[in-house]
Amino acid sequence: MSILRQIPKLFYETDTDFSSQGLGALTDAISCQVREELNGAYELTMVYPIAGIHFDEIASRSIIVAKPNPVSDPVPFRVYAITKPMNGRCTIRAAHLSYDLDGIPVAPFSSASVTGALSGLTTYAATACPFSFTTDLATSADFSVPVPASIRSRMGGTEGSIIDVYGGEWVYDYNGNPYSIKLASARGSNQGVTIRYGKNMTSLEQEENISAVYTGVYPYYTDIEGNVITLPEQIVQVSGSFSFSRILALDLTAEFETAPDEDQLRNAANAYITRNNIGVPTVAIRVGVIMLGTTDQYKGAALREDIELGDTVEVYFNDLGINTSARCVATIYDPLTAGYEVEIGSARSTIAETIASMNGDVTTLVNGVTTPITAAIHRATDRIVGNLGGYVVLRDSDGDGDPDELLVMDAPDVNTATKVWRFNQQGLGYSSNGYNGTYGLAMTADGEIVADYITAGHMQADRITMGAVSGDELTDYFRVYLDANSRAVVELGADENNIVLRLQNDRISFYDTQGTELAYFSDNSFKIVTLQSFILQGLKIAVLDNGAYGFMAV
Repeated sequence: MSILRQIPKLFYETDTDFSSQGLGALTDAISCQVREELNGAYELTMVYPIAGIHFDEIASRSIIVAKPNPVSDPVPFRVYAITKPMNGRCTIRAAHLSYDLDGIPVAPFSSASVTGALSGLTTYAATACPFSFTTDLATSADFSVPVPASIRSRMGGTEGSIIDVYGGEWVYDYNGNPYSIKLASARGSNQGVTIRYGKNMTSLEQEENISAVYTGVYPYYTDIEGNVITLPEQIVQVSGSFSFSRILALDLTAEFETAPDEDQLRNAANAYITRNNIGVPTVAIRVGVIMLGTTDQYKGAALREDIELGDTVEVYFNDLGINTSARCVATIYDPLTAGYEVEIGSARSTIAETIASMNGDVTTLVNGVTTPITAAIHRATDRIVGNLGGYVVLRDSDGDGDPDELLVMDAPDVNTATKVWRFNQQGLGYSSNGYNGTYGLAMTADGEIVADYITAGHMQADRITMGAVSGDELTDYFRVYLDANSRAVVELGADENNIVLRLQNDRISFYDTQGTELAYFSDNSFKIVTLQSFILQGLKIAVLDNGAYGFMAV
């Protein structure tokens, strides 16, 4: 059975027409794989020998044009990483041309419809944008770009993005144009295609993932004063039989404008369980298939049985007891060998993202209430464990041929990434303003830690230098500052009082609200400046230590 194949071609980074041979075919490629996911990654990975033809012309931002699947025409991928040669081979990674939208910012704007939102992405682009958007949706809902952001970040993956507001699935290279992108109501279709061993199945691998399975939820509501409302039974169990217990602490505060009663809280918890199927394992099946429609024998046949991203198919494999119908959520294609794999099952990121947005597993409560430190631990755990996506890059910053820093970014290229973790010999820092900072969160090699907010269970310190201290537990007026002579000053006093106590290194003073010193302790003496004084027990004249006469209390 002869399979139709196509060798990837190389183009300059500035090329926009990919119908020619470009710089030439990369005929010496050892391997090549293109992976596309529903509303997810779309990338090419190639292993190429350093002695191969055109290797010297492969550079960062150059373009490799390759078939992404058996039925589509070749599409462009921009090179973003070339690894250091190992055994005379380099691994080349390239992202679909649409990732260029990471580097095209859009100015703030708003729209009340999906068509207006899509047109606004290009209308309000701050630089030239060669891409265009279309859709078959007609949804009306409020969408906004409140601050300047990259176009791709507003397409999906963030709260308030196009996908978040209107739903749908992105289709790239729409109508064969690499600069045309469509937001479809749904990709793919159900053509009655079956995948069966002995027919078109070359391999099968099933994964049943229970990492996002919970057997119950612990719902709660928190009011503005920090009071927590829970159910008498505490836990709402998921229907089914489980050999283990795993409970999700479920914050339902955002579901209510006012404090809910027991029935409302219980109903909201059950609705969440039903909506997210949290008791159901995520099942994914990776199947190697032969696309019969791409072989010489089936070429031009009426029944091609092609499988594309988003299609619904039937999978039969009796030996593993698999007989299921599900969507194709990812495709993996090798244009060199025409090897094709499809992932059938749930889009695994969907439930993971939902769980990641909620609090984590139940941890210890104090008097039935989550403490600030445990809440902070919940938030940190959820964000880190629930992370989806990102790019890890080893970078050679000084050009000596050896990588000297580790980057974790929201884009593969340091020139377009905005959210960057940077770790090198001088320290670790996070920037939301790109690779060159500023780094408002950092830990440097000289022992300095910079952070806006620090939440700690226990802290030990020889000395703490502070600017201002505030907290809900401080009901009285409390302020710490440096005076004009750079000396530390502490002030105490309730807002409604007319006297302030001021503590300094060599003086304890009483001031009125106009800043006039009324009395003070200093140099082993107490002096009354303007306050009235009263003798409560008695007063006598006595000889003081220095031989002088003075008053002494009886």
